[in-house]
Amino acid sequence: MLSSAAGEHAGDGKAQEPAEQEQARLLQLVVKGAGIDAASHRHAPALFFSWTAIAGTAAAVAVGRGVPAELALLVDTTFWLAAVCSISLTEAWVKFRAPLLERWVGVDVGRRVFRAQYAVEAALAATACGLVYWQAGSVTAAVQLLATRPGTLLAAAGGLFLAEAALVFPALDARGRHFIASSARPEALYSERQAAYVAAVRAGVVGRTPPPAALHLASILLAFARAGLLAGYVWGTLLQHAVPA
Repeated sequence: MLSSAAGEHAGDGKAQEPAEQEQARLLQLVVKGAGIDAASHRHAPALFFSWTAIAGTAAAVAVGRGVPAELALLVDTTFWLAAVCSISLTEAWVKFRAPLLERWVGVDVGRRVFRAQYAVEAALAATACGLVYWQAGSVTAAVQLLATRPGTLLAAAGGLFLAEAALVFPALDARGRHFIASSARPEALYSERQAAYVAAVRAGVVGRTPPPAALHLASILLAFARAGLLAGYVWGTLLQHAVPA
């Protein structure tokens, strides 16, 4: 009986070894995937600093050569408007019309693209703040400038951008992670790198409730509102410089 019990104990130990090995393998995948996920987000700060340097330098050079700060601000705002229209109002939904693009892959691509968009928008918004201050000459005068049309439109666009980037996008990003975790199929993963990334995403959403789907509509409405406000500022500024017929 002792030998039989010892045999059963040894058999249990051998059965546990594959399970422990599988757990260790999954843990390694999750750790590797977390590193891959973190590395894939490094483009955002790089874009912010590079676009801030480009836009800020261009604005400083233009103003230094006699271009009115208001006109430099008009150009900066036009670029800002173009960034919103090209991504939020165009690329964000067009990519999902590609028949070969699986929806969860498109969502994962979108998470990176929107980070890039917000980084560029933040750089252009920071440049706009600098140009408003340059144009006004003081903080008090800058506030007064933004309190009158068309400056109020620019200030409102900046407020909506901050709200979307700080509140709506993080929740949408979390919802995207939930969607990827539930939709990624093993047969669609072509490399160990992809498997590690998906394993990390799944581990990160365990026990968490996905944010509501209504956030998608909120993001769309905020993007349209921001584009409208920026377009209104550009148009209002152009009309101020219109030459009477």
